[in-house]
Amino acid sequence: LGTSDIKFSVDNTNLSNNATTIISDLARYPTSLSRTIQLATGYHSNNDTTVNCHLAFGRSQPPPSRDAIFDVVGISSSGGGYIATANPYNLTCTVTGAADEHVTVTWSNSTGSIHGNDTNFSLSSTTDNGDKHFILTLEEGLLRSLKHHTEYNYTCEVDTEGFVIPDDLQQNLTVSPMKLNEMNSSSDIIKSGSTATLSCSLSELSVKGVVTWRKDGSKVTENVVTSYDKANLTMTSTLQPSPMADQVYNCTMVSTEWGISKTANLSVDVFNMSINKVQVKEGSNVNLTCTITGLQEPPDELYWSVNVEGEIKNYYENDPNMNVGDFTEGEVKSNLMINSVKADETYTCHVIPKGSSRMFEEVGQVDVFGTYISHIIDMCCTLNIVTR
Repeated sequence: LGTSDIKFSVDNTNLSNNATTIISDLARYPTSLSRTIQLATGYHSNNDTTVNCHLAFGRSQPPPSRDAIFDVVGISSSGGGYIATANPYNLTCTVTGAADEHVTVTWSNSTGSIHGNDTNFSLSSTTDNGDKHFILTLEEGLLRSLKHHTEYNYTCEVDTEGFVIPDDLQQNLTVSPMKLNEMNSSSDIIKSGSTATLSCSLSELSVKGVVTWRKDGSKVTENVVTSYDKANLTMTSTLQPSPMADQVYNCTMVSTEWGISKTANLSVDVFNMSINKVQVKEGSNVNLTCTITGLQEPPDELYWSVNVEGEIKNYYENDPNMNVGDFTEGEVKSNLMINSVKADETYTCHVIPKGSSRMFEEVGQVDVFGTYISHIIDMCCTLNIVTR
């Protein structure tokens, strides 16, 4: 036969009849080594002879009789990233479309190949729908010895026992041990005698950790509530003290998995409010002064309200009967002028400190007496004068 009478094809795709070119063409099918190579002779134009040949590159022995020629479709991996727990952790390298007896995977890290007799690792594999999953398990002892906030690289490399394979049958995975996020915390500003709410929270905790509150080095256990949101891996703790003066508290959260802790300092800024006491005759004019001391900054809002027989009237800074003085050394004053005061009126000073969403109040004490009592008081005063 002349060379022009011989045709090669792969999956019905014709190849060149030149021997050198054929080899080059076949090399373009590295992931298709299970294909059937066909040799067709055209000696008789109406009676072609087809010879089916199995071709396995790099093997000294022919493939198994069951025609299990290696066909790599792809490789993938999973498990790399952030390790949130010290429990055994799996890295998985998956080879798809691979016959089991033709594939092995070698795991390695920066120190070299990883073997099954290493107590820090475990090697295993499973098969699922023709996919081969090679699993490297990082054991607890290894995880606890790793440095936090440090990345560690692992590589899985496919060994196909001599088959020609794609260049990218290798996967790199990077893992990093427990990395605690920064703690979220909130301080509070309260009026003396009120209850403050301090809060701290920490996310990315695989299990509930340990929380400790302290003040001046002493542990605080009263009025503490701690919860763990498993869905969001977040632990939150609140403390509700009622200090009479400024205080600083420490909230420490510890990951029980890793023994790592985060600490936040939270403060309670306490201010005082007072209204001058007034005793007047009904119908008189009265001038009330609300004095606020101990603030770090001028308040966001300061106003008055008057309750007259259940009807509330507010007096703001732009009202002619109300004014707010300058903020000096943590103190601010507000005056309210009431014309013709009545006995059943209630006067309240309201303030919202800067940086707070809470409103605090102070109710003024105004003693109002009627005309009859006023007349008796005048008589008493006159009698006293005469007696003297």
